[in-house]
Amino acid sequence: MKLSDVKSWVQDRPAIAAVALGALGVLIIVVGVLGVRSSAADSAKLKELRAGAGVTVTGTLDGSETVVRKRAPNLPDKVSYCPRYTYTTPDGLQGAIVDRDDCASNAKQLAGRTVQILVDKNDPNTAFIDEVESGVGRGSFDIFAWSMLTLGSALVIIAIVRLVRMRRGRRIDSSGTISTP
Repeated sequence: MKLSDVKSWVQDRPAIAAVALGALGVLIIVVGVLGVRSSAADSAKLKELRAGAGVTVTGTLDGSETVVRKRAPNLPDKVSYCPRYTYTTPDGLQGAIVDRDDCASNAKQLAGRTVQILVDKNDPNTAFIDEVESGVGRGSFDIFAWSMLTLGSALVIIAIVRLVRMRRGRRIDSSGTISTP
């Protein structure tokens, strides 16, 4: 199927295109809402831990997690290595955390790193890297979530406007004939 065939099909069915655009907008809104809620929950938990419900321990580099991002067909995949830190709580429990915001293009660049990790006293599996440097990319998730929410809302509004304009542009008389003013 050619692109011109798809374009022609969409132009012949503007109501279906508007509904599909609205449905896509709703799906994107759902992704945005879930992202905003997740980000808000993480932020609230981090604030709670900093207020005294957490304890700071040292995390030691224990390897890395390889992340492969596909790129255009004519470009090689982008490979990043995200540091994985292990830590031990004051109770002697061990845990691990991967810092996906501080990845390197070469695993050797991670050598010798240590970080401060804020761990929940009641749940040692809840932990955050607690250093200023590690927060550099953390706002990107918030920006992505709010952008998805905004984009989805815009698509829904555009779809509604298109449907309203179509309805105003076409009037059906009593015999069932569609007329345009």
